Amino acid sequence: MSWIRNQKFVNYFCLIAAPLMWSTVGPYVKFTKLDSLQIAFFRSVICLLFFLFLIRPKHLKFHPLMISMGVSFSLMNISFIAAIKYTTAANASILQYLAPLWVAIGAVYFLKEQIKKNDIISLVIGMVGAFYILLHTDAKSITGVSLALLAGACYASVILHFRALKKYSILLMNFLNLGFATLTLLPIFLTGVIAYPPPDEILLLIFFSLVQFAIPYLFIGVAIRAFSPVKVGVFTLMEPVLTAILTWLVVNEVPSQATIIGGLIILVGLLRNQINELKKNL
Repeated sequence: MSWIRNQKFVNYFCLIAAPLMWSTVGPYVKFTKLDSLQIAFFRSVICLLFFLFLIRPKHLKFHPLMISMGVSFSLMNISFIAAIKYTTAANASILQYLAPLWVAIGAVYFLKEQIKKNDIISLVIGMVGAFYILLHTDAKSITGVSLALLAGACYASVILHFRALKKYSILLMNFLNLGFATLTLLPIFLTGVIAYPPPDEILLLIFFSLVQFAIPYLFIGVAIRAFSPVKVGVFTLMEPVLTAILTWLVVNEVPSQATIIGGLIILVGLLRNQINELKKNL
């Protein structure tokens, strides 16, 4: 069909579909009997095989930055899943999405861009929201919140690497990222700490791995080549809101008042940042 061949349509489809698919993580992690290490390891293995199937010799062009990207991806993979186990899905998802602000700061070093006053002000607003959530959570939740903040920083690093390496194959980059994530957890699996998933969980795990992880990262890799990091950041803000809503609907996990207030503060900071940038580009 002609609309499939339209590159602009494909770019926007990828930009919108990625956060929609990411938002399924909250309900799944809360619903499944698997622990965070099982999800992180087997999800990586499944997605690694998926990208191995897609890779062709023409994609095999390496850059040293792919190593640091793989390390960031591995940390993000483990910390975000663990964060959802230690705190609410809403907390974990909203705090992770301070990432667009980390992108603004990190762009100074990775992309050699000059930091703007707009980014600094938005970062301060976002951190107020993050600390509000931190100050209104119990000890167990604070562990989850800290892990979510780490996941957000690592996610920002991955996005910056995607942008810096936009001339390289997105298939290869995703394959290497998942390879790093798998190798990081492989020693733990070999010691028996990570158990095989029970048979009744396997099909759902495969479906979740592809729909929530592999395909969205393929989509976001396409989007970051076509749009600025600012525009991508605007659209990814859909994910934490959808995660909170889906988790509430599926497992009846109601976001706390602190999460709602802190999340709104963070979103105000992010939206202020992104809207001001978009106005300048109009």
